[in-house]
Amino acid sequence: MTSLLRNKRTLYLCKVNIENNITKYKEPEKIETNYQPTNSEGEMIALGPEYSEFLRIKDNPSIGKKFGNGDKCYVFITPPSEHDFLCKNADFIVSGEPLITLNESEVTLKRLTGKKQWKI
Repeated sequence: MTSLLRNKRTLYLCKVNIENNITKYKEPEKIETNYQPTNSEGEMIALGPEYSEFLRIKDNPSIGKKFGNGDKCYVFITPPSEHDFLCKNADFIVSGEPLITLNESEVTLKRLTGKKQWKI
């Protein structure tokens, strides 16, 4: 996957914040990055009913370090104007810890909602 500036799309990241065993999320942070649909295990682009079940983000390490396991993302949904501490309407969650290498990072997002629509 190439990281061309012209291919970058917007998503909003809500970092997980656990206080007194209560899971809350910080305000959405706007991130410009590249993502593509994929299956859960490989590099192949998924086809069929799993097409939009997972997204894979490949970008530079500085972007990958922003993500953490359990963070929620608004990818195809615009975040509400008033911050929701539970991010109930977020459509993706970070699945596992991001893989960060010297020149590249890889983050896998898993769909939370049943609504499947793509921005092109």
